[in-house]
Amino acid sequence: MSVATVLAAALMSATGPASARTASLANPVAGALGFNVFVAEDASLVDNSFEGPLAVGEDVTLAGDVFTVAVTTPGTFRVGADALPSALVVGGEVDFADSSGSGVLTVPTEGYAKIGDLGDATVHVTDGGGEQANTQIVAEGAAYGSAPRVELSVRQPAASVGPAAPIDFATAFTQFRATSDALSACGGNVMLTDATGLPLPEYLPPGTHAYLSLTPGVTNVLNLDPERLANITTLTFQRIPTLPQADAPLLINVVLPAAGTAYSWTVPQLDGVGTAQAPYLLWNFPNAVAVAQDPGSHTMVGTFLGPRANFIDFSPAANVGQIVSRQLVYGVNQAGDQDAGEVHYAPFDAELSCAGGPGTPGPSATPSATPQPSGSPSASPYGAPHPPRP
Repeated sequence: MSVATVLAAALMSATGPASARTASLANPVAGALGFNVFVAEDASLVDNSFEGPLAVGEDVTLAGDVFTVAVTTPGTFRVGADALPSALVVGGEVDFADSSGSGVLTVPTEGYAKIGDLGDATVHVTDGGGEQANTQIVAEGAAYGSAPRVELSVRQPAASVGPAAPIDFATAFTQFRATSDALSACGGNVMLTDATGLPLPEYLPPGTHAYLSLTPGVTNVLNLDPERLANITTLTFQRIPTLPQADAPLLINVVLPAAGTAYSWTVPQLDGVGTAQAPYLLWNFPNAVAVAQDPGSHTMVGTFLGPRANFIDFSPAANVGQIVSRQLVYGVNQAGDQDAGEVHYAPFDAELSCAGGPGTPGPSATPSATPQPSGSPSASPYGAPHPPRP
């Protein structure tokens, strides 16, 4: 199944971003409550893992075989007097009917699950022999150990699993959309250069190797046209004067030319940054309704904020940071599941403050030249969270 096929599978309407000229924010993704992946609507999980906890506002489908969340940490989100934090929160149901017959969602660390709708599920806290066992959530009436299932590494009281809706996803994403819109209006103050430090032109040919330098003590803002981003093969972060850090965070805005469109993204090689810098780098896609990471992508370092977007990962490369999106398709179910790589736990941890807006580029704005067509935005975004199954 190609990226184009999935992006063209359905069309979902999306509200266009409101205008905003200033943003003075603390952590713009604080509303994600420390979850590694935070999704407003549905999520389809095919192959690989999240190092941190997962929160989904509506339904989760187990579309592959084994998928693991909270690999290294269950997070810190704790409900009431619970003995352990909630490593998995599902506002709707685990969609067993549409899940793979071998689908297993595992939580290997000591974390609880919260499921909003258990109408088609059974929660087991004893095994088939009646002995106390780690909690499993299976299809209604199915046996302990059957698949598809959710399995914990602790024995959580059945009544604690649900029905439970401890997170107000609607309010959280209302704020995320407003925040994303405000950030998208920030004036740019970061310039792309070549290896010698000369500014790059507005039009970048395919295969461009771009460099950037950050300024300490300010929010660094790079406003990238999606066509320019598509033509960057390598983006190198200069160590002098600084890499992304708490007092020099980097905001990268990618605004599509029309609201309600999708973006097929081959993440460039990001040289000079890794896990240590990820908490201070934010990729903001305010008006995309789908962003698909192509199979040829490199590791995405930083948090993805796409509150209107279906985040679709076709790439075996890792993501280092958080994912905050409207919907999620992680991997592709085809004749052999497609690995979508890991999401490493590096929560965003910086305050952003910037000013500007349309027509007010910040200092060091990239010099203009005659633009040429490039990039790969699409007018036919994939809006449904479940790719067709074979």
